[in-house]
Amino acid sequence: MKKYLIVMLFAAFFMSCSDDSEPDADLTKTFVGNWKGAVKVEKGYNYGTDWAISKVNDNTLKIVSTYNFVATDPKLTSETKVTTIENVPLTRTATNTIILTTTDNIVIPNDTLETKGTGTIIDNVLSITSSAKSKKTGAVTTPPIIRFTRQ
Repeated sequence: MKKYLIVMLFAAFFMSCSDDSEPDADLTKTFVGNWKGAVKVEKGYNYGTDWAISKVNDNTLKIVSTYNFVATDPKLTSETKVTTIENVPLTRTATNTIILTTTDNIVIPNDTLETKGTGTIIDNVLSITSSAKSKKTGAVTTPPIIRFTRQ
């Protein structure tokens, strides 16, 4: 009987030890850092975007986007444009995935595009799915998924 009592005490002791299974409150950890976008090659130029992501608070980021347009045709001019997106919110889904959400207005000749994007990370690849709505015509376009690799 003593053997059973000792076994039950040990079992109760080990079961009372709690497992800290609460998710980390800091959602930014997987996103913070430098991300290299895929370079696209077109006739006469190459282009791509890199992101530097920094933490604002536990569920908000700041993204500094550097767009590089490199002319390979002498008729074109190379250009670099840096844009900052402030206060990018992060949310945790029911499946414990963290999603980045961007919204921005991009001014183009004769129009403004309202852009919205969502991003997730799988195996050090940040994938951004987005859409853009023309303020002038209301037309919605869905560009291809943009992929960034952690540097």
